[in-house]
Amino acid sequence: MKKNLWWSLGGLCSVTLLILLDQWTKIWMFSHHELHDLMDVLPGVFGFYNLKNYGSAFGMLQGARLFFIPFTILVMGFCVWAFIKTPKTTHYIPVLCSMILLVAGAIGNLIDRILFGFVRDFIYFYMIDFPVFNVADMYVVISVFLFIILLFTVNKDEKDFDYLKSKKENQTEVR
Repeated sequence: MKKNLWWSLGGLCSVTLLILLDQWTKIWMFSHHELHDLMDVLPGVFGFYNLKNYGSAFGMLQGARLFFIPFTILVMGFCVWAFIKTPKTTHYIPVLCSMILLVAGAIGNLIDRILFGFVRDFIYFYMIDFPVFNVADMYVVISVFLFIILLFTVNKDEKDFDYLKSKKENQTEVR
């Protein structure tokens, strides 16, 4: 039980720090640059472009705020439940980290939707004309990619993992 409490506190602290980083970047950008103001960081490649996004990732579903708020709360609730239920072992650290990133990204954009009615986006790769995004979006995308990688690379047969674990325990008992 003590181990779960430490994991939960660590997860909560991690989510909080990630949200603070996201909100700080948004506050800094929107207080120092006007809306639709382009600031070159790497000319011809990357810059900051303040934008109000009334939709989801890549500007899809514009104006669906009443959908996003309850959907985000449901996703966060599921992730918190899954985080609590997931075993706190080394084997599951990537899954736990993915959930932390997903919740932090969801909350970062949820804060914007509730306070402003839109999400503050500002990171723009104009070399490839990629849609404008923010730090919370990066958390969500990284977490989804991590989940996909885990889905295809983690040992699908849990019996093998249990076998290796029991074999290791038996070796230490023999010595």
